[in-house]
Amino acid sequence: MAYFPALEPNDRSYNLGAHPIVTQQGWAGGSVRFRTGPQRFGAVLTLTFTNLVPAQANAIRTHYATQLSGAVPFQLLTITLTDSRFWTYVEAPEEVQRSGGLVDTIVKLEAIR
Repeated sequence: MAYFPALEPNDRSYNLGAHPIVTQQGWAGGSVRFRTGPQRFGAVLTLTFTNLVPAQANAIRTHYATQLSGAVPFQLLTITLTDSRFWTYVEAPEEVQRSGGLVDTIVKLEAIR
């Protein structure tokens, strides 16, 4: 099992997602909503890392590559988020190169189960 690199993000943003809900027309003209599953889907976690040294930025790049650009799920270490779900990359990590070789990186992950 692969884990996301043990780096402490400077900022976390978490979208809880939603339960799967189907809306149907009711007999009296109103709408009726049915929850079709017990778990939320579409949860997105955005991690922002600032001023990473090249080795730390490379750890994120390498992890992204070994997870086949989001095809292979992985787990997060408790340093990142206390959660036992599996995650995949939503998109490639976004990097901003700073002076002195430092790198700012934004990683977007989606919970898959």
